[in-house]
Amino acid sequence: MIYNTKCIAGLSILSMLICFGCSDKGTQERTTEAEAQHLVSIAGQKNARIKSLTEEFRDKPADMQQLAAVVDRNFKPRIVGGFPAAQGLLPWQVALLLRPFNNFQFCGGSVVAPGWILTAAHCVQSTATSKPQNLIVYANSTDLDSGGVQANVVRIVKHPKWDSTTNDNDIALLGVDSPLNVSNVISLIDPAEEDSLTAATQEGVVSGWGAIAESGSSSRKLLYVDLPFVTRDSCNAPDSYNGAITENMLCAGAEAKDSCQGDSGGPLVVPFGPSGLGKPAKLVGIVSFGEGCAREKKYGVYTRVRNYVDWIRANAK
Repeated sequence: MIYNTKCIAGLSILSMLICFGCSDKGTQERTTEAEAQHLVSIAGQKNARIKSLTEEFRDKPADMQQLAAVVDRNFKPRIVGGFPAAQGLLPWQVALLLRPFNNFQFCGGSVVAPGWILTAAHCVQSTATSKPQNLIVYANSTDLDSGGVQANVVRIVKHPKWDSTTNDNDIALLGVDSPLNVSNVISLIDPAEEDSLTAATQEGVVSGWGAIAESGSSSRKLLYVDLPFVTRDSCNAPDSYNGAITENMLCAGAEAKDSCQGDSGGPLVVPFGPSGLGKPAKLVGIVSFGEGCAREKKYGVYTRVRNYVDWIRANAK
């Protein structure tokens, strides 16, 4: 079974290619800068369907074919079945942009302190995204093209027990050089109330600029969707994730509702009810991984924030 994290994990390959590096898995052929930039253009700037990349580059050198396959496989999460967010509705939501690739949006995050962003560890593990100088935080706007403010990332703190094989402990903090407003900060879930707010009868809200369908195009406008929580037993069933869901993870999702490519690292917040998102909103999860987007019984999987409250508070200062 292939688990897809919900961001663009092929960026390490892109960075090597554009910098005239060599290849994925020892391939000796080199991609030209123009070809690599063309792939970036297709993958993001033109919002093309990602599933077209493999076909687009099938007659190219082997390293281009491998790169296309990496992007096809890893350009995973965006909001499926969602609605445009009104300005100010989700002030804690930020976009993570990659400076070397024309400020390409590849993940999301949440403001947990004026100078700190909480995101997924897998968002900052590649060659390109693991370097603070390459990352920009975009905040205070639901529109990626206007109205926002930018802050430079100056520090990355990944959880010391992050496991890229199992996706366990998929959490990281980003320190920025320009503190954001206190009004942007979202409260962390109180561990004592998490069980009642994430029961199978409850719903949360996930948001992001990711794909609106599996292998679909991304959104330039911030989208959000309400999702029912799913029990760990159901998420660990043989026809779901077959035991892969640990105590550090939450599951949520329904048919035609999910996070998707590009939403990784973004927030899952509670409570949500008939009157909408409750106040004060609490951060309960971080978009981590899933098999496809909105597939039957393949729920979205989220890092369980309650298990990291002490770690967050100890490091975000």
